[in-house]
Amino acid sequence: MKSTDECVEGINQLPSKEAATQVIPIDVIFDILVRVPVKSLVRFKCVSKAWLSLILSALFATTFNTRVLKNPSDRYSLLVIAKDKSTSQRHFLSAPYQSGSTTQLLTLPNIPSEKTEVDILNGLVLFHPQNGYLKHNFAFIINPNTHEVMKLLGKAAQPRFSYGNVHICYFFGFDPSTRGFKVLNTRIIGLRTPKKRKIECGLFDLSSCSWKRINPVFPFDIMGDDWLYWLRDNVCIDGVIYLLLHHSFLLAAFDLREESFSLIPFPQGAIPTDIVTNYDHEGRPGICFNYPYMINYNGLLAFICIEKIHHHKTVEIWILEDPKNQEWVKETIILPENCGGSGSQRPRNAIFTGEIMFTPKMISKECMQIPFYDMNKRCFRVIEISMPSWMASDDMEVSCFGGYVENIMRLRGMSEPLLEQI
Repeated sequence: MKSTDECVEGINQLPSKEAATQVIPIDVIFDILVRVPVKSLVRFKCVSKAWLSLILSALFATTFNTRVLKNPSDRYSLLVIAKDKSTSQRHFLSAPYQSGSTTQLLTLPNIPSEKTEVDILNGLVLFHPQNGYLKHNFAFIINPNTHEVMKLLGKAAQPRFSYGNVHICYFFGFDPSTRGFKVLNTRIIGLRTPKKRKIECGLFDLSSCSWKRINPVFPFDIMGDDWLYWLRDNVCIDGVIYLLLHHSFLLAAFDLREESFSLIPFPQGAIPTDIVTNYDHEGRPGICFNYPYMINYNGLLAFICIEKIHHHKTVEIWILEDPKNQEWVKETIILPENCGGSGSQRPRNAIFTGEIMFTPKMISKECMQIPFYDMNKRCFRVIEISMPSWMASDDMEVSCFGGYVENIMRLRGMSEPLLEQI
């Protein structure tokens, strides 16, 4: 039996007389194309103007992406990002969630060589500096499958600041009520001159490609340690962006529908008894070791508690099963002898199978090993991902992320109209 790709390509290979008598209804073509991988759809844009218009339509993108999210198995992969320290390039690759080889997607050139963060939502990527104090300010929305990159302009992309005088955060969200991607941006400017300090908050809507200023009420001290020194983790689930307020043992929940914050207390058992703090070069507190962090587990918020990973070789996971009533359920993972001793291999993401992906381990310069834990079967499996030979360099820093699916949404051409709107 021919594959879907072969059937669709055959439409345009019919002899001219036969093609004239076999008109395929547009709704049939539509139904075929939404089942085709993005890689093929990118090629099929060249078939005709009608196909180009169809594939670029909002209805097609919505139908395709909805179908993928309901049945992700055929369109799911891991996302590998390699930073080349010698060139400041970032290489994006996909990898199967079973063992296999990577496929190169795209390369971002000349990215400032500071710490960056990657937020992945429904096949799109928000790539930006690590939230907090920074020198270079940039943010890109990327569709790795279509090879499209959109730079966010406006004040949210003001290029350079004096380190320590500004605090900037980006948070990626998806509003299921409008099926729209949004970016929450906060800026605290003038930190070295208290009388001139000001707080600005903006929301970028990808569907309208515009920023708007918002003035939410902050139910926490945005000038305090929670926000200025500890803020790192954020996860978006069901239209709510969750942020960890480490010092207060609280979750700040920003609802994209209401454009407002609320607070959720940590589950009592997730509060660590021993916190080890790291400091930056100016003496500011930074990373908290042994502190819980968040992942999206099957559409639910999950706390990963690693305090017992060193001595007891266990990881506790607190899952928020009922956000409205703040009901948490605890699960425990017992680590094998060769996994939990140093604490270097920790839960990182969850994938659509319900498995939890642990920190990848490079077993050679061209091979990465990734453990997965099945929460139902209570067991581990390990896959191996082969890397391209050009990545076998000491200058490469490799990271791997779960939760990546194909997305046909168009980004190209959206960046140019963006002005300083906030």
